[in-house]
Amino acid sequence: MEQAGTRERDILVMLVDDDPIILELLSTGLTRAGYSVDACAEAKGALERYQTNTPDVAVLDVGLPDMSGTDLARELLRAEYRPILILSNHNEQDIVRRAITSGVVGYLVKPISAEQLIPSLETSVSRHLERRGHIASHIGAGTVSSQHLSDVMDAFPFALLIVDEHHHPIYRNARARRLLDDGTLHMDPVGRLRSSANSSELVPILSHALGKAEPPRLGAVLLDDRPTRRLHAWASPLIDGPDSDGERLAAVAVFDSSLGRAYTWEALKTLYGLTRKETNLVNGLLEGQSLDEYCGANFVTANTVRTHLKSIYRKTGTNRQAEVVRLFASMFMPVED
Repeated sequence: MEQAGTRERDILVMLVDDDPIILELLSTGLTRAGYSVDACAEAKGALERYQTNTPDVAVLDVGLPDMSGTDLARELLRAEYRPILILSNHNEQDIVRRAITSGVVGYLVKPISAEQLIPSLETSVSRHLERRGHIASHIGAGTVSSQHLSDVMDAFPFALLIVDEHHHPIYRNARARRLLDDGTLHMDPVGRLRSSANSSELVPILSHALGKAEPPRLGAVLLDDRPTRRLHAWASPLIDGPDSDGERLAAVAVFDSSLGRAYTWEALKTLYGLTRKETNLVNGLLEGQSLDEYCGANFVTANTVRTHLKSIYRKTGTNRQAEVVRLFASMFMPVED
């Protein structure tokens, strides 16, 4: 079983470089070091192979004949997130900035040997596994294999995306992919999550969930309002995220309120890490129950309820029952101008 920091198979590295000598040298060196290598000389073939056999990490030359490495990186990340490293003959700060803001995790200057490349490969893959393990733990997936995490996310009855501190979607479930396919959501030219209908409101809630801004007002963001569906987005921080370099992650859920206002455990576990009992208490408060009424209806003691409340406060950043009710009541109530 795959765990953060370990692997059950060789790491698959995609190499994309139009220089046959460099491609051969790096491929041979990485293969001898125990890696599996998928070598490509042009961007079009790399994109096709990435979609059918997604690697663990990709290494792209910045100067490809049919597309720049940074543009190819954006296309790869639109298809599926994996760590991507860029290679260039020059340490050009402008290219570095564009690459990093597009979701690339590293930039290396050629000439470079396989031995010099390996530390960056290992660091990138290790960080990706640690991040994936945290996400799996947060949403209750248990194990951290890529397929299992995908299966758990796909089972949720709402669209779910995990975004990094630059608003790049690093995970998305099947419902979220459909919203990206139909244009309700999209990724801008540098790969950031945006909404076709209401980007001006989506950006602030993402920034707030990532700890970069105060919320302009409490409430979900309306993405689509038509007779057949009423979609709105809600963002929350992933509590206790990876802190090795101060990275922040956020969960973005898109609900269809025309289907009803069900505060499922899956939703509250995903967004705030609440347990089933904590979710049950939240639903009781939203239904207007007092703590005494909740205790009587659920055969629990006042001390137990207080313990659950303290945990809810900590996980949601609230301090009082009224704040909890206000927070979750707004989840299915898009703000109106």
